[in-house]
Amino acid sequence: MATVHQVHLGSENTSVQQGRSSHGRWRYGFQRATVTPEGLSGPISSTLHLIQDANRFVFVLANGAAADGFSQRLADYLWMVEDPDGGWPQNVRDWLADTSRWPDVPNEATQFVCGRIERQIAGGRLLLAWLGMNGVRLIDRAGTDVTLDVMLLPEEHWTPARGPEPVGMALHAYRGSLFGLARLLVFTESTRAVGDELPDLSMADLDQALVDWSEEAEQDLAFLDLRLTPVLSGPDAVLVTHRWVSAELCELSWSAAPTANAYRIEQSSSPTFEDATLLAELTDARQQRYTFSPQASGSTYYRVIPLNQGVMGAPSDAVSVTPMSLTPPIMEAVQWSEEGGYSLRWSPIPQATSYEVQTSSDPDFDNYGTEIVYRGESAETLLPRDTLPNRYYRVRAINSLYAPHSPSPWSRSRRAPARLNTPTFTEVSQRRLVWTPVPGTRQYVVHVTAKGQDEASGEDFFTIEPTCAVADEPAIYRVRAMRSPDDIRTASEWSEAVTVSPPEVFGAAPRASLPFSLPVLLAAAVVAVVVGVALGWGGLSVYQDTNATATRTPLSEVMIQATTAVASTQVSNATSVVELGQQNTQLNRTLNVQATGRARQTATAARWTMTPTASNTPNLTETFAAAFVGAQTSTAAFFTETPTPTNTPNLTETFEVAFVGAQTSTAALFTETPTPTDTPNLTETFAAAFVAAQTATAEFFTETPTATITPNFTEMFEAALISAQTATALGWTATPTITVTPRPSPTANMTATVNAMLPPGCFILTPPENLLPVYAEIGDMTPIMETVRPLAQVFGLVEVRSKEDGELLEIWLQVRTIETSGTAIGWVQLPEGRLASDLYGGPGCDPATDVPVRREYR
Repeated sequence: MATVHQVHLGSENTSVQQGRSSHGRWRYGFQRATVTPEGLSGPISSTLHLIQDANRFVFVLANGAAADGFSQRLADYLWMVEDPDGGWPQNVRDWLADTSRWPDVPNEATQFVCGRIERQIAGGRLLLAWLGMNGVRLIDRAGTDVTLDVMLLPEEHWTPARGPEPVGMALHAYRGSLFGLARLLVFTESTRAVGDELPDLSMADLDQALVDWSEEAEQDLAFLDLRLTPVLSGPDAVLVTHRWVSAELCELSWSAAPTANAYRIEQSSSPTFEDATLLAELTDARQQRYTFSPQASGSTYYRVIPLNQGVMGAPSDAVSVTPMSLTPPIMEAVQWSEEGGYSLRWSPIPQATSYEVQTSSDPDFDNYGTEIVYRGESAETLLPRDTLPNRYYRVRAINSLYAPHSPSPWSRSRRAPARLNTPTFTEVSQRRLVWTPVPGTRQYVVHVTAKGQDEASGEDFFTIEPTCAVADEPAIYRVRAMRSPDDIRTASEWSEAVTVSPPEVFGAAPRASLPFSLPVLLAAAVVAVVVGVALGWGGLSVYQDTNATATRTPLSEVMIQATTAVASTQVSNATSVVELGQQNTQLNRTLNVQATGRARQTATAARWTMTPTASNTPNLTETFAAAFVGAQTSTAAFFTETPTPTNTPNLTETFEVAFVGAQTSTAALFTETPTPTDTPNLTETFAAAFVAAQTATAEFFTETPTATITPNFTEMFEAALISAQTATALGWTATPTITVTPRPSPTANMTATVNAMLPPGCFILTPPENLLPVYAEIGDMTPIMETVRPLAQVFGLVEVRSKEDGELLEIWLQVRTIETSGTAIGWVQLPEGRLASDLYGGPGCDPATDVPVRREYR
């Protein structure tokens, strides 16, 4: 909450006081008149009452016997009224006309000038009203007086018994923006002699003028001089949109307002924002997005207000983000799953917390068989094996938190396949058949028909792997996939037919008919299954593909037998398969399979032994080790081409020498010594550079003849930093004129630096012996700070005296820190036995002008 500052002048003489606030630089003064008008018991009384904080400034200047109580009550009304601009100045006149408010105020004629300044709206607002006195002057930025209605009628005044008079006459008034205005002057009639010159008079001249004119005045002399701080124009309204980025987060985004440097986000339960509350304030103009979790219950509205240096622009239109609008998912084509059911997948919706999947036998989902088969958070599901085929499926998204009753529309329906996919042969050779695996298949049916016979007379064989061996006679093959042995309804179509004519087996006569070759086909299928489990289908494929062709150069029977023995030992699984086939079939035909396997092993061995000097089983470990050593040797040769390299270069010493060399050159450059020492004193070098930069900074600040009233600390520190960087750059380039000062003193002028950085005024530069707590109000015994901060500025002093005898009871100092830019932080009570001047001081401290004194009575 902003600190409220009040001033009431009228009980005793007050020298000219001045200060600064967010509204501008102000001066005021009060001097009692010494001449009594004829028929009166004393001079005509005047009072000036001021109330201000960071956003509002209210004043009332009144003349007459009732001026003291009148000015305070009218100022309180102007301060508290919610929207004075709505009916100005009629609302003030109506309030003054209520005679029931003034039972304890003397029934004497009173004249006044009052006003209120608003800075929390775009462009600011200035409201003025006066009756019976025309001591008001308004000057714009061009130095021209703004035209005001200062022509008074006879007998204009206010009394507590009759209100404003003449009856029915409106108050003189002015209402307008602060934009373009430079100065507001308000003064009593007795001060009019200096009114025209008031903007140009110094404080000393004003003090002397008030004293001089009071000796001839019948009315107290009082004035207010306010140099208005320029206002900024309010930024344009922004266009707000929203989107949900996840199931719980909504993002507001808006277009940038060119003059805005901050944005305020408000929320309310109504679109009129009667109960608006602050949601967030973004102090970076680049922030044009805000992500948050909205309230889940009730309707909530949001808007964005652009700010320009605290001046609010027009708010955006209200937006409501709930209930959220969910887009329907996109369901992919229904596929068979590996387990024999269906696999359903759909595009995930980031805003969804769950999904519902519905199935029906009707594409329009209008029959009574429609049902929900899935509810869950995942964007996919697997249906069980017993799911009915050929049905329709659709899905929708749900957000149970922000759209519990507004799910997304249903997706476009997808129909599940009625039958498994048809296998397709991928490898057809004289040894085996391979086809594409079909998802959802439990077994494959291979239909074999002897060549030249009717296909209906063929026989079916079953396998669980997508491969089989071929018979030893020409035959036609087809294959189909089945979800279960007895489920013909979902079985796939038969594949395209392929014809295979295998070569004759060594030592065996051609078979006359297909049935004699079927046991061989069955045994070969068993062999394929077991070998596939042992070696993996990849290994089997490589093994068979590699040995599909015959050896180009026949070998002797002795080498074949030796090679066969080695291969049989290495491929023990193949031997086990042959033995298993012999035990199960007990047929001589199975020996053909064994012979075929040995022939392949023989071909393999022959392939290995084609190298003139290769062993039957090459040692790959030694081969790679030799290659690796060879690569290392070449690498080493490459590195040793340097004529005289050290065996192990000492990189640490190398970098240390380089670094010391860089330090030496740096020190030599800064110290300008012709012959740098072996070990430069880097501490003194950098200390000298820093002192030179500080000296240049201090001189840079103190070169300005007249400091501004409100120093811009940001620009000051930037200028100081640039000055230091320039001095450093000049030092590195060895330019003869390195620094601004030709001969910087070894000890920086810190006093000049501090004086230049601090604004004019009085400061508590060092804490006193006893800690001084800071209170929010005078007389409050609950400290808001345990001790006053260092560099706290003192800008007001209040003497609390007894109403009975005027005895001094307490002294309070009003303080603020320099970074608060004119905002008070609280009050400090002066300890007993100490003088106020003991606590504050500083360069340029003038208690008479920088610490205005006022009194309060208890």
